[in-house]
Amino acid sequence: MAELSRYGSRALAVGDGPLADQLRAAGVEVRRARSASHLASSLAEMAVLVAPSRTTPRWREQFGRMVVEAMAAGVPVVATDSGSLPEVIGDAGRIVPEHDSVALHRAIAAVLDDPADLGERGRRRARERYTWDQVAAQLEHVYEAALAA
Repeated sequence: MAELSRYGSRALAVGDGPLADQLRAAGVEVRRARSASHLASSLAEMAVLVAPSRTTPRWREQFGRMVVEAMAAGVPVVATDSGSLPEVIGDAGRIVPEHDSVALHRAIAAVLDDPADLGERGRRRARERYTWDQVAAQLEHVYEAALAA
């Protein structure tokens, strides 16, 4: 298995949460996105966005806005199959099983070696499904179906 260290040792986490101090201690740069432009500039620095989401007895990934933001920015995405991530990402990224660190490692290395057209597929999917207009139309359809029932 290829070592990810051959790609450089820089890791960036955008956000803040209970693991921020542990990430910093492990050498990860942790930034808060203070504005949409700050988030966009952070995404522009990424070769791949990794979303290793894990389902717990009380929580499951509901949407994964971070993956849509990355896709819209043309950043290839690697994510676990937690909750709705496979449906949200579709064929615009790589999906690996939860808790399979070997598969996650391999998928990241594969994308770093050859991102192919994942960035463009992500942009296209975000434009087709996740703009405000698209989301509103989908929600309208849900309301219409509920009223018809």
